[in-house]
Amino acid sequence: MQQSSRFWTKVRFFHEGDDYFDELEKSILAAQEEILIETYIFEVDELTKHLLKLLGEFKSRGGHVQLLVDGFGSYFYLEPLQKLCAEYNLDFKIYRPIPGTFRWVRRFRLSLFFRFFSILRRFNRRNHRKTVIIDKKSVFLGSFNWTKVHCKKWLGEKAWRDSGVYLEGLGVDYVRLAFQNSWLHSRRARLRHLTGRIAPRVRSLPRRIEHRRFPLRINTRLQEKLWLSRDLIRHFKKAEKRIWIASAYFLPKRSFLRALRKAAKRGVDVQIIWPGPTDVPVVKWAAHPILISLIQAGAQIHEYQPRVLHAKYLIVDDWSTVGSANFNHRSYFHDLEIEAEFDEPEHVAEIMRQWKRDRNHCHTVRLRDLQDLPFWQKILSWFAYRLRYLL
Repeated sequence: MQQSSRFWTKVRFFHEGDDYFDELEKSILAAQEEILIETYIFEVDELTKHLLKLLGEFKSRGGHVQLLVDGFGSYFYLEPLQKLCAEYNLDFKIYRPIPGTFRWVRRFRLSLFFRFFSILRRFNRRNHRKTVIIDKKSVFLGSFNWTKVHCKKWLGEKAWRDSGVYLEGLGVDYVRLAFQNSWLHSRRARLRHLTGRIAPRVRSLPRRIEHRRFPLRINTRLQEKLWLSRDLIRHFKKAEKRIWIASAYFLPKRSFLRALRKAAKRGVDVQIIWPGPTDVPVVKWAAHPILISLIQAGAQIHEYQPRVLHAKYLIVDDWSTVGSANFNHRSYFHDLEIEAEFDEPEHVAEIMRQWKRDRNHCHTVRLRDLQDLPFWQKILSWFAYRLRYLL
């Protein structure tokens, strides 16, 4: 891979929500032309109401704002969010809205029955990215959703631990192109019409983008998803010193698991940080057999204790990524994700320092801890493991 310094002229990491949203607010106030926002979860709370007001003021000054949210992740906030966007005259779209139950039944037809699995597959594909593009010059990305749960200002010490990064440079154009692709495949719909036709396929953008030109990992198309999956396995196979992974939802598919086990057996320092407290317990239940397999191969598993860990980053030798992708099947084969790659020594060193800080707030999981679970937890783990590709 080409050195990331060729594409990023400025890099700043964030590991606390307060720092991230403070810098985001400053960038909104300083914006001149456009602000493009793409997020999985957009909750309507004190933090986001304030940011929406700033976006409205930017719009009134002649700026251009586009807000794209996922129809599943933001489902319970779509109505108040749409009203606020209308109030501030913000351009708002929903990526693959979820149909309302009763209207879905009323519109049921035999032809719909034969299309059911195609529709289900498309609805299963969500937009899990979290990006903010400012004036075509800079981008915020990572795993910060638009919600106050990341900020100590609102939740105190219970605020979630997350990571993000601010970037300037040539790669911003590629992030913007990916946003435009998602925007064109989304719907500008009134809430009472959310159950209508699925958005048509739009092919006005290039069908093939050479993602390897940039230190970015964007999985817009199936070919990119497959390439990124194989590329990560290649990094694991070539690893000589370390593979350190921090993942909020750790459910690696079999090829990833095999590569990690082989790396641990040949002496690579394989360590995983995953959450103690979590907002999705079923993922932890499903992961128990996987963790047992990794520990038996020589890997170390650490549970982050103080609060919910929502960060997604990894370090393989002297190469690292930060972004929205979880270490699971869904992120690599269903959802839209984005990660930034770093191979400059100062950037990798900074991510390693954060890893060590997170590691200091963990306790190491022993094999006996997983094997001596209560019987009811073993039953839940058995069922959840078999549903892991749906989580």
